[in-house]
Amino acid sequence: MRHSFLPVCFAALSTLIVQPHHIHAQQRPNIVLINIDDLGYGDVSPFGSTANSTPHLAKMASEGCLLTSHYAAPVCSPSRASMMTGCYPKRALPIKHVFFPASATGLHPDEVTIAEVLKTAGYATGCIGKWHLGDQHQFLPRQQGFDYYFGIPYSNDMGNGLDGSKSNPGTPLPNRKSVKIPHDYPDDGLRGAAQPPLPLLENNTVIEAVDAEGQTTITARYAEKARRFISDHKDQPFFLYLPHTAVHFPLYPGLEFRGKSGNGLFSDWVSEVDWAVGEVLNAISENELDRNTLVIFTSDNGGANRHGANKLPCAVRKGRRWKAAYEFPPLFAGPELCRPEPAQTASPLIWTGCLPSPNLREPRLPPNEKSMESTSGRSSVDRTPRLHRGVPSTTFVAISCRLFDTMRGNCI
Repeated sequence: MRHSFLPVCFAALSTLIVQPHHIHAQQRPNIVLINIDDLGYGDVSPFGSTANSTPHLAKMASEGCLLTSHYAAPVCSPSRASMMTGCYPKRALPIKHVFFPASATGLHPDEVTIAEVLKTAGYATGCIGKWHLGDQHQFLPRQQGFDYYFGIPYSNDMGNGLDGSKSNPGTPLPNRKSVKIPHDYPDDGLRGAAQPPLPLLENNTVIEAVDAEGQTTITARYAEKARRFISDHKDQPFFLYLPHTAVHFPLYPGLEFRGKSGNGLFSDWVSEVDWAVGEVLNAISENELDRNTLVIFTSDNGGANRHGANKLPCAVRKGRRWKAAYEFPPLFAGPELCRPEPAQTASPLIWTGCLPSPNLREPRLPPNEKSMESTSGRSSVDRTPRLHRGVPSTTFVAISCRLFDTMRGNCI
């Protein structure tokens, strides 16, 4: 499926960003998509959290548009496939669950991603964080339209356990002398103790194995890489996809945040995520891009309440067929998607509306029969009007109105 980012985020973006015949390339808004892992609907203050301190997200919400009925797939890989392609999850990724290390399959290289589409409109593209759409060479971000990649290619619990990947900080590591690797395993990858150490990739190269100390610093490293990407591409339109490892189990907030929230490791990590959002916003402001940059904050699916996420007011959790597994909080900050004052909409929205929206058809789509069929609108429809000024909405999306005056002429 096309992730919740496409229908809501990118359908809205399509009218503002990719309009080659109406907007000069230098006027096209930059796009930053921040995707958190397993963040619950009630885990940030704009959606009612009193346990987690999220001042940067609260500021985004106060400046923009709040969407309160936004939906995705209930687990990581299908949700991300939808976000990247604009297709229904099962259409883009016909697997039962998620990808595991050494999976023989991944997001098919012939699928057209939003990164590939934006590149045809002159955008620089970067992915920093958790990919989770296949870890073999042909499935990695560099082969899916991104100019740059840095991150752990799948969930942070998919290591062998001896590296701290299956337990929270301070929990004893498993005691075993050897692990039997099965001769046969499913096409979607290795499970449990047979999984290799967590890899950290830069572009297509493994640069280090991530241990407990590495997990502790990963959020800060992603934030620094994001700042650098923004600075390096300030003179051209860019699309930065920032899918954080946080707040997926195991919970590894940075030492500077650990124990500071008073509500456990999960809340500590949510606080660090909010700090990382602030770093991105600061980088945008420091490079004088705040009047031409759309920032989107969202989650790939509902929260894992057994690890501390707050599903309220929904029932159950991620991975289930109930509302809490599909609904999560998105925030938008960017040009002309909101009124001069904060807006809110309760219209149901999902992540499948990027490529099908009319204005995103103008850039050249890579030749791909299946994806061209996807853009016919069968998987989604243009939801831009739901995000437009004056229209009530319901998904957790905050769109900064600092861009309001600059982008006024570029909105429908």
